[in-house]
Amino acid sequence: MKKCAFAFFAMLLPLAGCENAIDEIAPVDIPFGTRIGMDEQVKGESHMTEISYEKLSSLVADKESFVLMVHSTTNFCSCYTAWHRDVYAPYVKARGMLVYFVDYQNIEGKENYGLSVLPNHETIGIFEKGVLKYQQSNSDQKDEWTTSPSYFAEWMDARVSKPKAFYVNLEQLDALYGGRSEFTVLFTRSSCPDCAYLAHNDLPKYLLTQANPAPLYLLDCDVVGIRYVVDENGKTYGPSNADGASAKQLEAYAQWSSFKQEYGLAYSEDNPAGWNSGYVPTIYHVNPDGSSKRGGVIDGAGVFYNDSRFYDQKGWDVDDKTVASTYFTADRLQLDALQYLRESSVQCKVLDGITIEGDNRHDAFAPYHYAILKALLDWSIGN
Repeated sequence: MKKCAFAFFAMLLPLAGCENAIDEIAPVDIPFGTRIGMDEQVKGESHMTEISYEKLSSLVADKESFVLMVHSTTNFCSCYTAWHRDVYAPYVKARGMLVYFVDYQNIEGKENYGLSVLPNHETIGIFEKGVLKYQQSNSDQKDEWTTSPSYFAEWMDARVSKPKAFYVNLEQLDALYGGRSEFTVLFTRSSCPDCAYLAHNDLPKYLLTQANPAPLYLLDCDVVGIRYVVDENGKTYGPSNADGASAKQLEAYAQWSSFKQEYGLAYSEDNPAGWNSGYVPTIYHVNPDGSSKRGGVIDGAGVFYNDSRFYDQKGWDVDDKTVASTYFTADRLQLDALQYLRESSVQCKVLDGITIEGDNRHDAFAPYHYAILKALLDWSIGN
């Protein structure tokens, strides 16, 4: 026991020499990681997700917690390749860390939010609720942070929590359906504020209460191949079947509709866990049979923040705050996929027909949805 204690203490010693005393260091809670690209070859700007300066500003304004790298794609030290290959990428791959990347050329001369950016060296910044909390660069080529994979990992682990939910692409999700191990997946849309509300609010709140949950997977449907198609010139088209919709918009509409049918988001007699034509955010717990993506393999389900009250209906001049549409009805509660909810201690399991006060729809439904979400995730991934 003394040997283990000494080893743990020795591991922490190098951290005390950084910009914070060891007793001042606390990890920033960042619940989301990614499995996308983690198996790819390490090269160029791999193992980070490039974002625009405008997206960075949005993350700060929205008080998000995230890891950022600033790196120049046109003027970088030749030492970058070795550091990226031997120090940075192994850590990111091992943790499934989601790291945003802004090109130095896009931040130069603009508000840098406290970052000490360099034209020919990389800076990593760790933001907590929109405020820069930690940063370090690889400008000192003799520093352990730059040369030692283990030291770099210790430095990062002391400052960033391990991810508890992971973005996957469609190929990776299909591999989960093709296996035999149960899993939980959230279908979401990053570009739609209503669709992303759960991922930005209730989900992090829940995950941060869990010490070691089973992984939750997230599929962003706002990508080419699911909601979008591209033409021969690389222009992107979203789904529409409105009068005057272009051929590409109709193609995207058919593709998106087919996806929701195939993956069980849409309702059918043999897929009762779906809702109407299919909505996101939807969470499914899946017990795969190796081939099916709908029907009986879905044994836990919830569709969140798509409810509406008469009060919320556009163009209706009414003050009635009775719930007019919701996934959580008395009939649906009897499904096998909602057994978790029937057996839970949630007080309000059926939202259909009840009155929910509050002017803001998200705020009004949040207490009800968080209770149901917690019941679903406690059952499916909770520890």
